[in-house]
Amino acid sequence: MKLAFDTVFFTDRKRCANLSLTIAKLPKNSAVIFREYDLKSDEREALAKEIIAICRAKNHKILIAKDLALARKLGADGTHFSDHDKLPLQIFNRQNYPRKFIFSFACHNFLSVIKLQKLEADLIFVSPIFATKSHPNAAPIGLRQLSKIIRYSKIPIFALGGINKKNVYAIKKLGACGFGAIENFIK
Repeated sequence: MKLAFDTVFFTDRKRCANLSLTIAKLPKNSAVIFREYDLKSDEREALAKEIIAICRAKNHKILIAKDLALARKLGADGTHFSDHDKLPLQIFNRQNYPRKFIFSFACHNFLSVIKLQKLEADLIFVSPIFATKSHPNAAPIGLRQLSKIIRYSKIPIFALGGINKKNVYAIKKLGACGFGAIENFIK
């Protein structure tokens, strides 16, 4: 599947005072990964509907994190998980989803990337590349390891973690298909 975006905003309403405005200001054809795990299910669904409407108006893709049922119910473009999530493999049977439904994963090491090659994920976020406020205790994997993963992977690799205007060019120079961020878009 060819992805029509290279810029991804991960929602975090605790760090981003106005999600709607931030999403509206994203570059053309971006994607949004809706998280907001701490909300009650009805609140999360209501906020997801709002975010989906903004994404549709701006021609952005929208993925719902860690909730395949909600993604399907709301007609999202896909779903996002972490390599830390315990998932039954049968949920990835592509025959059960629309052809363009996107499966995205965050990976934190080379072994996880190898495993996802078998699941035929549509894109992988390798994280954290640099120090990040989202996971302050996580050791960054750095550009050298990111480069190794990009060369190995048959799946599009996106960089995540500490990405900003100063280092995004180094990411692209290595051959990453894109990047995901929070802070980069709310400053």
